[in-house]
Amino acid sequence: MPSAAVTLQVDLFGEVPDEPVPMRRSRVSNNPLCRNNSGTARGRRVNDLLRSYLRAMSNRSNCFAQADALRAAELTVAAEEVRADLLAGNGDANAVVRLENLAARAVRKLGLDPEQAKPRRTFADYAREKGARKAGNPGSGAAP
Repeated sequence: MPSAAVTLQVDLFGEVPDEPVPMRRSRVSNNPLCRNNSGTARGRRVNDLLRSYLRAMSNRSNCFAQADALRAAELTVAAEEVRADLLAGNGDANAVVRLENLAARAVRKLGLDPEQAKPRRTFADYAREKGARKAGNPGSGAAP
Protein backbone atom coordinates (compact mmCIF):
# COMPACT_ATOMS: atom_id res chain seq x y z
CA MET A 1 0.00 0.00 0.00
CA PRO A 2 1.50 3.43 -0.90
CA SER A 3 2.24 5.76 1.95
CA ALA A 4 -0.07 8.72 2.53
CA ALA A 5 2.80 11.00 3.55
CA VAL A 6 3.05 14.17 1.53
CA THR A 7 6.49 15.56 0.83
CA LEU A 8 6.90 19.25 0.21
CA GLN A 9 8.62 20.08 -3.03
CA VAL A 10 11.00 23.02 -2.74
CA ASP A 11 11.55 25.00 -5.91
CA LEU A 12 14.74 26.63 -7.17
CA PHE A 13 14.35 29.66 -4.88
CA GLY A 14 13.62 27.70 -1.72
CA GLU A 15 9.88 28.41 -1.83
CA VAL A 16 7.49 25.86 -0.40
CA PRO A 17 3.81 25.63 -1.34
CA ASP A 18 1.55 28.05 0.54
CA GLU A 19 -0.85 25.63 2.15
CA PRO A 20 -0.16 22.02 3.11
CA VAL A 21 -3.05 19.60 3.12
CA PRO A 22 -5.27 20.00 6.20
CA MET A 23 -4.18 16.64 7.59
CA ARG A 24 -0.63 17.98 7.89
CA ARG A 25 -1.59 21.18 9.72
CA SER A 26 -2.11 21.54 13.44
CA ARG A 27 -5.60 21.43 14.92
CA VAL A 28 -5.41 25.10 15.96
CA SER A 29 -4.36 26.14 12.44
CA ASN A 30 -7.35 24.36 10.93
CA ASN A 31 -9.79 25.70 13.54
CA PRO A 32 -8.52 28.53 15.77
CA LEU A 33 -11.69 28.35 17.89
CA CYS A 34 -10.99 24.79 19.08
CA ARG A 35 -8.56 26.01 21.72
CA ASN A 36 -11.23 27.76 23.77
CA ASN A 37 -13.92 26.11 25.85
CA SER A 38 -17.19 27.50 24.50
CA GLY A 39 -18.94 26.27 27.64
CA THR A 40 -17.50 29.12 29.71
CA ALA A 41 -18.17 32.85 29.47
CA ARG A 42 -14.45 33.46 29.01
CA GLY A 43 -14.23 31.00 26.12
CA ARG A 44 -17.28 32.48 24.41
CA ARG A 45 -15.86 36.00 24.77
CA VAL A 46 -12.50 34.92 23.29
CA ASN A 47 -14.33 33.22 20.41
CA ASP A 48 -16.44 36.34 19.77
CA LEU A 49 -13.40 38.61 19.73
CA LEU A 50 -11.43 36.20 17.56
CA ARG A 51 -14.25 36.03 15.01
CA SER A 52 -14.52 39.81 14.97
CA TYR A 53 -10.78 40.31 14.52
CA LEU A 54 -10.56 37.72 11.76
CA ARG A 55 -13.57 39.23 9.97
CA ALA A 56 -11.96 42.67 10.05
CA MET A 57 -8.58 41.42 8.81
CA SER A 58 -7.70 41.32 5.13
CA ASN A 59 -5.42 38.24 5.34
CA ARG A 60 -7.25 35.95 7.74
CA SER A 61 -6.12 32.58 6.38
CA ASN A 62 -2.43 33.16 7.13
CA CYS A 63 -1.24 31.19 10.19
CA PHE A 64 0.65 34.20 11.52
CA ALA A 65 -2.46 36.37 11.26
CA GLN A 66 -4.56 33.74 13.03
CA ALA A 67 -2.00 33.46 15.83
CA ASP A 68 -1.88 37.25 16.21
CA ALA A 69 -5.67 37.48 16.29
CA LEU A 70 -5.91 34.69 18.87
CA ARG A 71 -3.25 36.40 20.99
CA ALA A 72 -5.09 39.73 20.81
CA ALA A 73 -8.41 38.12 21.76
CA GLU A 74 -6.94 36.24 24.73
CA LEU A 75 -5.06 39.29 26.01
CA THR A 76 -8.14 41.48 25.68
CA VAL A 77 -10.23 39.02 27.69
CA ALA A 78 -7.48 38.72 30.32
CA ALA A 79 -7.34 42.52 30.62
CA GLU A 80 -11.13 42.67 30.99
CA GLU A 81 -11.04 40.05 33.76
CA VAL A 82 -8.25 41.80 35.67
CA ARG A 83 -10.09 45.13 35.36
CA ALA A 84 -13.28 43.53 36.70
CA ASP A 85 -11.32 42.12 39.66
CA LEU A 86 -9.86 45.55 40.37
CA LEU A 87 -13.30 47.18 40.27
CA ALA A 88 -14.58 44.50 42.68
CA GLY A 89 -11.90 45.53 45.17
CA ASN A 90 -9.37 42.76 44.48
CA GLY A 91 -6.44 43.12 42.21
CA ASP A 92 -3.57 45.34 41.25
CA ALA A 93 -3.81 48.54 39.20
CA ASN A 94 -0.34 47.91 37.75
CA ALA A 95 -1.45 44.54 36.41
CA VAL A 96 -4.46 46.20 34.76
CA VAL A 97 -2.27 48.79 33.05
CA ARG A 98 0.25 46.19 31.89
CA LEU A 99 -2.35 43.81 30.50
CA GLU A 100 -4.32 46.57 28.80
CA ASN A 101 -1.14 47.87 27.17
CA LEU A 102 -0.25 44.37 25.98
CA ALA A 103 -3.77 43.88 24.62
CA ALA A 104 -3.75 47.27 22.87
CA ARG A 105 -0.40 46.49 21.24
CA ALA A 106 -1.65 43.08 20.13
CA VAL A 107 -4.77 44.62 18.56
CA ARG A 108 -2.70 47.36 16.90
CA LYS A 109 -0.41 44.68 15.45
CA LEU A 110 -3.41 43.22 13.60
CA GLY A 111 -3.51 46.35 11.45
CA LEU A 112 -7.28 46.62 11.45
CA ASP A 113 -8.68 49.30 9.19
CA PRO A 114 -10.65 51.89 11.20
CA GLU A 115 -12.70 52.70 8.08
CA GLN A 116 -13.98 49.14 8.04
CA ALA A 117 -15.36 49.54 11.57
CA LYS A 118 -17.62 52.42 10.53
CA PRO A 119 -21.22 51.45 9.84
CA ARG A 120 -22.08 51.31 6.17
CA ARG A 121 -24.83 53.38 4.61
CA THR A 122 -28.06 51.49 4.17
CA PHE A 123 -30.73 52.05 1.58
CA ALA A 124 -32.90 53.70 4.26
CA ASP A 125 -30.11 56.25 4.89
CA TYR A 126 -29.86 56.95 1.18
CA ALA A 127 -33.64 57.39 0.82
CA ARG A 128 -33.73 59.72 3.84
CA GLU A 129 -30.96 61.88 2.36
CA LYS A 130 -32.65 61.91 -1.04
CA GLY A 131 -35.94 62.96 0.55
CA ALA A 132 -34.18 65.74 2.47
CA ARG A 133 -32.64 67.04 -0.75
CA LYS A 134 -36.01 67.07 -2.52
CA ALA A 135 -37.63 68.89 0.39
CA GLY A 136 -34.97 71.61 0.08
CA ASN A 137 -33.61 71.39 3.60
CA PRO A 138 -30.74 73.81 4.22
CA GLY A 139 -27.32 72.27 3.93
CA SER A 140 -28.49 69.51 1.63
CA GLY A 141 -26.98 71.13 -1.46
CA ALA A 142 -30.27 71.25 -3.37
CA ALA A 143 -31.35 74.41 -5.18
CA PRO A 144 -34.41 76.15 -3.58
